[in-house]
Amino acid sequence: MNELAPWQVFFTGTFSGEFSEAQTQRAFEKFMQRSYSEVTYFYVIEHNPSREGHHVHAVMYCGEPIWRDSMNQAWLGRFGYAKVEKIRTVQDVEAYCAKHVNDYLTKGGGWWNYKINCPQLWQNYKKRGLLS
Repeated sequence: MNELAPWQVFFTGTFSGEFSEAQTQRAFEKFMQRSYSEVTYFYVIEHNPSREGHHVHAVMYCGEPIWRDSMNQAWLGRFGYAKVEKIRTVQDVEAYCAKHVNDYLTKGGGWWNYKINCPQLWQNYKKRGLLS
């Protein structure tokens, strides 16, 4: 996971309504495409533990700083609560991904996906022969 990108922030986004897994996927990907198209991300959708619906966890990277407050406000204005936190260590990413991918996807549901939008990452992958 850490070789995919030098991740900068953790993101958790909830919804005020009861979004299905498919609705959560569409809403998150559309939000990222419209508002943060330059950001590379890996995300997992989890069923809410205490009510119907789903929420999303993600790690994100951009060649530029990711403005956490503006992302929080943009999500809050459209969907519900958001928490965007700075990543401090590689071990933080490993622990976060282990929890949100391993735990949630083995509970009988969940969805994950990623999108690489950073030109520097694409060039790095090409140089390493990871893309054709």
